[in-house]
Amino acid sequence: MMNHRFRQLAFVSAFCILVFGLSSCEVEDFTLGESLVSGEPFTLTKKTYAIESIKQLNIDRTQTNKMPLYKLGNYKDPIFGETRASILSQLQLSLPNPVFGELSASAEIDNDLNERETVTKVSLYIPYQKAAFSDRDGDGVPDIFDVDPDDPQSDSDGDGISDNDERLLGTDPLSADTDKDGIPDAEDPDTAPNGYARRFALDSIFSFSNQDRFQLTVRPSDYYLRDSDPQTDFLESQSYFSDKQSIYEPFIGKNLFEGSVVISDFQYVTYNEDDPATTDVDESLTIDVSKSRDPGILVELDKSFFQDRIVDLEGADALRSQSNFKDHLRGLHLSIDASDDLMLLLDLSTAFIEIEYEYDSINTQGTTDTADDIRDQTSATFRLNFITGSAQGFTQGNAINTWEYNRLMPVPVSSDETLLPKRMYLKGGSGSVVQLELPQQVIDEVKQNNWLINEASLEFYVDQETMALIPFEPQRLYMFKATNGFPIYNARNETSSSQTALGVYQNYDATLRRSLDGRGVSYKVNITDYFNDMVVRDSLNVPINLSVSANIAFSQIQQAVLDDGTSMNYPIMSSISPFGTVLYGPSSDVVEEKRLKAQYILHGPKRKLSQTAASSFLKR
Repeated sequence: MMNHRFRQLAFVSAFCILVFGLSSCEVEDFTLGESLVSGEPFTLTKKTYAIESIKQLNIDRTQTNKMPLYKLGNYKDPIFGETRASILSQLQLSLPNPVFGELSASAEIDNDLNERETVTKVSLYIPYQKAAFSDRDGDGVPDIFDVDPDDPQSDSDGDGISDNDERLLGTDPLSADTDKDGIPDAEDPDTAPNGYARRFALDSIFSFSNQDRFQLTVRPSDYYLRDSDPQTDFLESQSYFSDKQSIYEPFIGKNLFEGSVVISDFQYVTYNEDDPATTDVDESLTIDVSKSRDPGILVELDKSFFQDRIVDLEGADALRSQSNFKDHLRGLHLSIDASDDLMLLLDLSTAFIEIEYEYDSINTQGTTDTADDIRDQTSATFRLNFITGSAQGFTQGNAINTWEYNRLMPVPVSSDETLLPKRMYLKGGSGSVVQLELPQQVIDEVKQNNWLINEASLEFYVDQETMALIPFEPQRLYMFKATNGFPIYNARNETSSSQTALGVYQNYDATLRRSLDGRGVSYKVNITDYFNDMVVRDSLNVPINLSVSANIAFSQIQQAVLDDGTSMNYPIMSSISPFGTVLYGPSSDVVEEKRLKAQYILHGPKRKLSQTAASSFLKR
């Protein structure tokens, strides 16, 4: 199986390349209180300032409920250590006080009729994350599977029909025999259109050994997850942390499922039943869209458990409301065997349990005489959800991520190494962040000289030798203020090519630049907005934290506890990410071109400008 990782979007800034290729240029100057006046040159100067202090902050535990994604499995990082993650989640009724069959429990009693509802199948479904769809040539084939993603007339399956023609015909462009009847598509006029399982590019499945299956265990839990914190008189949400697995382990019950799950990037499809009344159409060749599922975890759970705890309790207080149900069936626990080398990121808001059952319905045969009534067996379904909504908005339900982390990352051993380390370590989850401060000297110097900042940036170089063992690298870095957790970018000044994790906020950038062999080289972070806030608007020069992130546009924070017991604001998307990277620090032992420094492109006027003029220039 191919490793599935966060997709990289190429980002090239011609403007930045132009600026860095110049040492000086002629630009127009300001006349105080007016617009531009021609003929008065600026000099374009690149200046660098050393970073004088680095703190490595090691995170012991993080808050992990109310998350947009949850980690499940084992991430066996040879540099940072192994993380083993499990999930405990509440379940929710899709409808309070449900009626199974056609009659409520009280109506069955009143009519002296037992519908004999019987569970026939229970399925747990959790979809995998799908990669951002890209189809450059518009032929219906995702670029990752397209033999030529720039030519709609390419033939990815080699059956003699172009990809675009197969899209129009409704045949599978990735299979030479769509309906698997032994007749190639090019020779088969009877292939039903759009009757095949589609293939998707998957995301957020990580294995160092390319493992394509895992051993899943699903168990019920009697541990009650509170929504509100009693220590705040129930005014604030309850926080649960990643290290609390030992607390709820005694409450976990017997297995509802234990077995192997094979990872597939194809849909699970269910075909319709043929209707004998339509002799000219074979419905069994068409897909039942309502029952088909995108790639994901799809396993059958113990039927008797849900018969006893759900269907047989129709009309009981346990199912009358969501609050009653949360106390009745308190949740499910999901885990993957410790021997498996595989980590998944899952969205529980799209997961559910589907209970299929049969019941007896009364067929009156069109008469009022009950003597000739017969019982017909009818099928129906009922759904239990996990959490609904998302951490970006209002969320119903609660789930917590817990993990065991065996840290391997080295820690500084001397004060000199702490202040000016040769290497800096970033790791998501219970990993580490780096804290730094911009030199106050440059801020004071810019103010004193009335320089205009064209660009301010930090470039972090990857220690490629150390990272050579790691197939997964963080695609983007996130910088936020240590004082309040706010990002240093200004979203109002940002441009985005898409709403994907790598398409948003491209002025800020901080995406991984790669060499021709695909290895990470550096991350360049544009801090111009942050720097101008300090120069023009007199904002405080506060410490900045640097972390990995699954999506920098998602700026919500929760609490984390460091290994010294102190708390800090921690981005949710940093807690989610399993990735780590090793960067070069500001130590003089690092070669000059890879040493961490703050870089500035300055417009230096031949005569000083007022702060008003400088501000006017910066707003242009």
